[in-house]
Amino acid sequence: MELDSISSNMKWETAVLGDPLAPMRNRHSVLTEPVSYLLETGGKKLRALLVYASAQMGSYRDNDLARAVAAVETLHLASLVHDDLLDNSHLRRGFTTVNHRWGSGTALLVGDFLYARCFALLQPLGEQVMTVLLDTIVDMVEAELKQLTYQKNLHTEYQDYLAIIKGKTASFISACCQIGGLIGGLPPPSISWLNRFGYNLGLAYQIRDDTMDYALTDSSRGKPTGSDLRQGTVTLPLILYLQKCSPDARAEIDSLFRSNSPPPGQINQLCSRIRDSGVLTDCSQLVNDYLDQAAECLESLPIIPVLYQLVDYLRLDSSSLTPNN
Repeated sequence: MELDSISSNMKWETAVLGDPLAPMRNRHSVLTEPVSYLLETGGKKLRALLVYASAQMGSYRDNDLARAVAAVETLHLASLVHDDLLDNSHLRRGFTTVNHRWGSGTALLVGDFLYARCFALLQPLGEQVMTVLLDTIVDMVEAELKQLTYQKNLHTEYQDYLAIIKGKTASFISACCQIGGLIGGLPPPSISWLNRFGYNLGLAYQIRDDTMDYALTDSSRGKPTGSDLRQGTVTLPLILYLQKCSPDARAEIDSLFRSNSPPPGQINQLCSRIRDSGVLTDCSQLVNDYLDQAAECLESLPIIPVLYQLVDYLRLDSSSLTPNN
């Protein structure tokens, strides 16, 4: 089952999310077009779905849930805009990025506007919800700083990578689950289980995404294969490959990272060698291990089928990662 099918089965998005930015964006004409563009191309709203699904475990007020869903989606869009600006990315999910289409100045202001709107949406929801998301923003920024520290660093270890994705992705996805539980009025033990569920789901989600950057073709991913490699971002597949490759191969990667514009052919060849090395299968196993831990957390919570469906959707079949499949 694809994520779009999971979302459509919930029949939630139009009624709950709507247009969270309508009250403000029309007051600033320079933001109207890029913000509208983001809402149309901003992805599958996984984080918003997690807030909604977690809240279904309890009893909530419709207005509070709508605010919480809109807040996390707005924060996610803000983080994407700033990520693309930092990376000077031209494409995201097959669409031109805001910084490439409207320029870096507009992209910076759009991201700042979205962060401000997120806080405006959160304020009426109370101190607990606000604290969870503010702590998450700190985690995300610290993780981005750490990722910059390890950019193009061939000595990056697995624990360094894990610390980055904990703050960059797992913290946010965990926060979405906690916020849904808080909106639903769940007791502290249930909030704790949602926290653990989201944390493991987030780790699996990011490792899966980093693995697919080496496994998928350009057309199926919506951005060039090996984008992380091209930008000098050291993720798990490269870390595992560096542990087993020859000194000559390691020297080639070091040379590639020193180049301001590595040849696409060299990137593609290196991605192919990494696929041939078998490390993507190891990545797949780690994804599934974290998903197993996430599924175990669900056993202590009220049954919400969409959360089980999300776990199944994110599972990686290692056979699909081999070069000839």
